[in-house]
Amino acid sequence: MAGPKVVLFDLDGVLVDSQGAENDALLYLADLVGAPITAADAELMFTGRRIAESVDYLTEYATRPMPADPVGVVRARCAELVAGRMQAVPGVESALRAITVPKYVVSNSPLEMIGDRLRMTGLDGYFPEAHFSAYEIGVWKPDPGLYRVAAESVAVEPADALVIEDSMVGVVAAATAGMRVLWYRPRPDPADPDIPGVRRLPDMFGLATAAATESGDLWHFAPQAEKPIPDRA
Repeated sequence: MAGPKVVLFDLDGVLVDSQGAENDALLYLADLVGAPITAADAELMFTGRRIAESVDYLTEYATRPMPADPVGVVRARCAELVAGRMQAVPGVESALRAITVPKYVVSNSPLEMIGDRLRMTGLDGYFPEAHFSAYEIGVWKPDPGLYRVAAESVAVEPADALVIEDSMVGVVAAATAGMRVLWYRPRPDPADPDIPGVRRLPDMFGLATAAATESGDLWHFAPQAEKPIPDRA
């Protein structure tokens, strides 16, 4: 199988180390409304999902009234948590330098947030083209539509795109779209499903090394299966 023509990166947890802050901000809201949600619950329920959807989940567990603007509360708390300490995921900048095909960001986050977080971490120069935000397209992961629109917009077939994701929500979206996926999974779970077309990536330094090799062994994946992929997130 030929190497990819484009590499599509998720934002939070893949390029920038912010997913923990978002989950902590949602846990802050959970505490405000008396929802018995643990950190482990938050990682499983919220990672990769849009904040509004995560707030809807919290509403089901709340024992006290929600604030008037719960999404605003979460965003404000997240901004406090990341202010001055937003960092790129270790090893990802080396990977971005090593990958010579076009690179794009495909994220459930708003377009403005994508730009802000890339600038805060100094990664914006690696993504000179337009980003793909679910808020602009109107489709959120795990729906594969976001990745399909991205592929169509850059004029590549889904099979010619490689996706770097860290959440089950994103992995499902990309794999269902027919793309090859590297699942950035520094803390694997024994319950993680084996998904055709998906390979584990324990750290971003491994991506940099593989991307820099001429053989391109990184890109040789099994063909995408047609059977449905479970969404555990």
